[in-house]
Amino acid sequence: MQVRPVVLAGAELIVTRTDGAGGGAEEGPEDKGIAAVRARLAALGIALERVVTAPHRQDAIAAALGEGRADLRLILTGSATSDIHDVAPTALVAAGGRVSRFGMPVDPGNLLFLGDLGGTPVIGLPGCARSPALNGADFVLSRVACGIHPGPEDFADMAIGGLLKETRQRGRPREG
Repeated sequence: MQVRPVVLAGAELIVTRTDGAGGGAEEGPEDKGIAAVRARLAALGIALERVVTAPHRQDAIAAALGEGRADLRLILTGSATSDIHDVAPTALVAAGGRVSRFGMPVDPGNLLFLGDLGGTPVIGLPGCARSPALNGADFVLSRVACGIHPGPEDFADMAIGGLLKETRQRGRPREG
């Protein structure tokens, strides 16, 4: 076991909105997501230095990534990132970055992606990151904050058990 210090000081969050998601009044789903991400970062001693709201389009996300200057860039999309060819991962590549991992064998948190842009870590957060409840993104965020770029073995280790919580909607296996 190792204990490592947090090495990142600041983060930026890109929040995307799908067409039809209005602006205006505060305290929408985006605001709850921003608050949850801010609290996660604060628990690690990382300041949320900048929040950018962008349309849920590859060009807009790529532009926001390119303007970033913080030690860590996070993306919270208005629509679930369903595969590596979806809008946010392709925006990272279009901005000159790379995706090193898509998906995580843990629920909630399985629709996460990890990459970097010019050596700066980028985490595409799963939709469950809008909630303060523990999810797979917490495992990745804490490692990245400490300067660890998780590889395939790390992701396998983080998935032990697979489920972080049971819900009534999930149902239970039937006996017999």
